[in-house]
This record gives sequence, structure tokens and C-alpha cells, in this order.
Amino acid sequence: MNQDSFYQEKVAEILKKAKAKGASEVEVGLTTGAGFSVNVRNQELETIEHHEDQSMGITVYFGRKKGSADTSDLSAESMDEALSVACHIAEFTLDDPYSGLADPSFLAQDWPELDLYHPYPHDIEAAILQAKDCEKRALSIDSRITCSEGANFNTYAGVNVYGNSNGFLARTQATSHDLSIGLIAEVKGQKERDHSYSSARCFEDLWPVERIVQDAAKRVLQRLNSRQIPTGKVQVIFEASVAGSLIGAYFKGVSGGNLYRKTTCFLDSLGQQIFPESITLFEDPFVLRGLGSTPFDGEGVAIAPQNLVEKGIVKSYLLGSYSARQLKMQTTGHAGGVRNVFVRNTEALEFQTMLQEMGQGLVVTELIGQGLNLLTGDYSRGVSGFWVENGEVQFPVSEITIAGNLKEMLRNIRSVGADVDVRKRIQTGSIWVGEMMVAGTS
Repeated sequence: MNQDSFYQEKVAEILKKAKAKGASEVEVGLTTGAGFSVNVRNQELETIEHHEDQSMGITVYFGRKKGSADTSDLSAESMDEALSVACHIAEFTLDDPYSGLADPSFLAQDWPELDLYHPYPHDIEAAILQAKDCEKRALSIDSRITCSEGANFNTYAGVNVYGNSNGFLARTQATSHDLSIGLIAEVKGQKERDHSYSSARCFEDLWPVERIVQDAAKRVLQRLNSRQIPTGKVQVIFEASVAGSLIGAYFKGVSGGNLYRKTTCFLDSLGQQIFPESITLFEDPFVLRGLGSTPFDGEGVAIAPQNLVEKGIVKSYLLGSYSARQLKMQTTGHAGGVRNVFVRNTEALEFQTMLQEMGQGLVVTELIGQGLNLLTGDYSRGVSGFWVENGEVQFPVSEITIAGNLKEMLRNIRSVGADVDVRKRIQTGSIWVGEMMVAGTS
């Protein structure tokens, strides 16, 4: 018996034992994986960390009473004990009319192979050498780059098995690899820091080391000699590396938990115009080697590519079975959240063209702190970036705050750039949101 079949048999065995204990429904998730990370600083190896984990989560339902327990020990005795604990907990919970598994009619029957599993092909020594090479190249680019915050390489390979008593049992496996470098630059006593990175399912798909270090060096050097700007209303462009956070905040607002608890300003937004007509948010869970790719959602529900927002109009909330029942709707296959999302704009502009059309304003390259009240939409963040005059970047800015309202910001998007950052699950170019209040010097 191979190891993957072994894990599936463990899940199937617990499903059977739970039914024998009288559970009306049961679901089991098993995860196991291993990997390592190395961190190099000043050409010295600082840390090597090995990661090896395994766990099983068991949820049982006795009617509408629910109990859950988990264990990191996959021995028969520990799994049986976790099952007993879950059943015992269910005895003392109140009936929840919205609890239970996904409807069997929604479960995935087949799915594509997504090419997500590519274990690291080298040994730890090779990873250390690559991290050292990354740091060495970065420090040789410019004398103003005085030191590094370290070069880091991570790799992980994991297997997930999910099964439930409605007849669903499936295994997925995936890998991830990351290489990053953080740099510090200094001029006239002023120090600035920035970084760059690459992430991929397959090691060979990572950016070349030279591209990572050049990007990190460019970012940190551009921040030197930063200033503040006067308080007032200005045009704002969120650079591609941070623009995805706006879309992520919107997704949080239309997620099931916030909708049924009524803790979001996006209540009753289905079918409403939230974005400009030029904007479409397309989700594709089946991108080969995609960072957010998955063959089914966290409940085994079938999923498919779809427009979450089409021509600015909300086409879908993000619902799992529980939140869907709370809202008297059907699951949208989003147990576990969104997958690969592509922000499409019929009026996409090159970044330099966007600057020229804006004329004067602020480019945000770093967001600091958390400043979103999802209930009201009030948005306030510390930022760093660049001041633009006459369509050209003039100087870096720091120690300022921007403020607005998320719904107004999304409604007032003027353009999404063609400079798409492909390193994240939400892939978007820079987003020009129109006017926002900037707090700088009085």
C-alpha cells in the first residue's frame, strides 16, 4: 500500500467508525507535509528549520448538534480518541439548524489535474548556496545598499485528504517554493528598507536570482531621501504589489460570515454596481501550477471558473454551506475562500501612461497597519510611496496616512494598470482610485 492510499484509508476508517457511533453526518480532513527553510545574513547561515507536520480534524453531526476535535497523532488510538471527544462535545451543543455537510448534489464528481506537486529537486546545501548568492549579488549592486535583512528560501510539500459521509473522499497534493531578499540602503544618515521575492509551485518557475535582487535594489534605492507632503485631497494610485489588498478587502466584505452576521458594508450588494463598468473580477481555480488552484472547495463542492464581478456588477457572494443556509441561498463553492482571481479592465493602461493621465498625485508602494472598518467601509492606512508632478515621479514620500471609504474607492476606480503582479492569488495591475484624503504635514 502506498502512503497516499494509507492516508485515504485512515480517513475512510474514521468515517465508518463515526457512523457506527450513531453520527448522522461526519467529515474528516487529514493533512501531512514536510519542508525546510534556510535564512542567510551577511553570508552566514543563520537558521535552518525543518517543517514536518500532520493532523486530522474530525467533525461529527448528531442531527443538528455538532462536535469537532483534532489530533496530530495519526495512530489508531489517537484518532479513535479524537473521534470520541468530537462525539462527546456534540452531546452538549445546542441544535444549529444551519449546520451540516454540503448537499450531496453539489459535491465534485471529477476534476482536472492541476500540476501542483513539484518537490524541491535539490538538497539543503543547494538552497543555502542559492540564498548566499542572492544576498551577495544584491549587496554588490550599489554602495548605498549597506546591508541585508537576510535572504530566505522556503520549500514545502503537502498532502491533503478530505472525506465525508455523503460519499466524498479525495486526495490533493501541492508544493510551494519561495525565495526572498530584504535590503537596507542608507544616504546621509537616512536608512530605508525594502524587499523582493518570488513564489511558485514548481522550483523552476521561480524568478531568476538576478531578477529578484535587481527588483529589491531598485525598490530600496528609490525610497532614499523621502519627504512628507502637505495634508489634502490628492489622486492616488496603488502600485500593483499592494493593489490586490483592495480587492482582498472587497472579498472579505462579500464573504458569507460577514454577510449573515451583518458586519459588512456590502450587504445586499448581489446584482449591484460596486465597481466601474470597465472592471471584471474573474476567478479560475483550475490554472495549471496556480498559487490558488484547487480541484474542489474545502467541503468537496464542485467549482468552476466564473466572473465574481462582471462589468462592475456583483455576480456572486463567497459562501460555504453554513453561511449559504444562514442567508437562505446555495453554496458558491467558496469554503476556504477565493482561488486565482484576475482583475480585468477594458481600459487598462501602462503604468507610465497612468502617471501621465493622473498628472499630480500619490503612488502608494507600501501599506502599514490595519485600518479598515468593514461595517462602515472607513479606510485608513499608513503608507509610503512617491509624489508625482506633471506625470512624473518627483520624490519618495513616507510618514503619511491616506483615508477614504472602501465602497467609494472601488466605485471611483479610474483604471487598472497593465503591470500585473503575478506572484499572488489575486493578480492585478496598479489601481488608480481617484481622490483620497492624505494626512501629511499640516
